[in-house]
Amino acid sequence: MGIIAFTAAISALGPPTCIDKGNCIDPKEWQLGVLFVGLGLLAIGAGGIGPCNIAFGADQFDTTTKKGRRQLDNFFNWWFDRSVCCDCFDGTSYDKLSESMRTVTGKSSL
Repeated sequence: MGIIAFTAAISALGPPTCIDKGNCIDPKEWQLGVLFVGLGLLAIGAGGIGPCNIAFGADQFDTTTKKGRRQLDNFFNWWFDRSVCCDCFDGTSYDKLSESMRTVTGKSSL
């Protein structure tokens, strides 16, 4: 995530700002390389931990007892609830942060 943030924060890691729609300079190959390395590491990190979280948590309950099944159901409910709340917060905070960065730096993405 840090590499992706650096590509937005450090102007040398991205292409120059367009003067108008028809007069834009393409990013250099190394700039695209930095971006794709960041996206690749982000995908590996997110793909590795995301599917495992719920399985590791669910494995902690004894489903052979009524109490364990109830606790497992409760765990899934809370996990899903927190996941949705965090997704909503992340989406909202990203929009607000992106808007404030656009005002400060003149760039439209983080």
